[in-house]
Amino acid sequence: MTQEVISIQSESLEASYRALTPSQSGFTQDLMASNTIIPVVDLSSVAGGTSTPEYLVRAWDYSTTHSEVNTTTTPVTLANTAGFYEIDANATFCTTGGVGIFKIILNDGTTDRTIWQVDAVDVGGNALSTFPTFKTVIFVRSGYNLKATASGVTMKGNVSLRQIADVNGVLQNPAGFTPQ
Repeated sequence: MTQEVISIQSESLEASYRALTPSQSGFTQDLMASNTIIPVVDLSSVAGGTSTPEYLVRAWDYSTTHSEVNTTTTPVTLANTAGFYEIDANATFCTTGGVGIFKIILNDGTTDRTIWQVDAVDVGGNALSTFPTFKTVIFVRSGYNLKATASGVTMKGNVSLRQIADVNGVLQNPAGFTPQ
């Protein structure tokens, strides 16, 4: 059997090759193809099936923390270790008079930045208001703190939190889980 080598005439393929291999920027030869089969072995954890899917890494586990924040303007620290956190927060307000505010705050050591806030105002009566759950992933930089406050006579917030990746984006498996 003879080996056949042909030129590939595709500007888009050549542009993709140049974009993915910037060290080859001065390479001016046309791309070539051969009918020779060359096996490629991928030894990465993704190819081997040992990488835990992202949705499983986000599972709540024993390291999940829960904080209840009741009518205080003093911030409650939720996290002060750098990394990515899955957060679920909700707020309730019993309308017995007054105003209530529940906040999730990111602090850089000197300044607070409100990430999420719920405001409630008593419009009369004696009812309980529950606000939609705030669910997201928050990045806490090194030296930053994630906090929560609840102000007002009857404002209450609940926050569940788990670190899902470290500061470099390396996924953190649930406690006690070891992928095969």
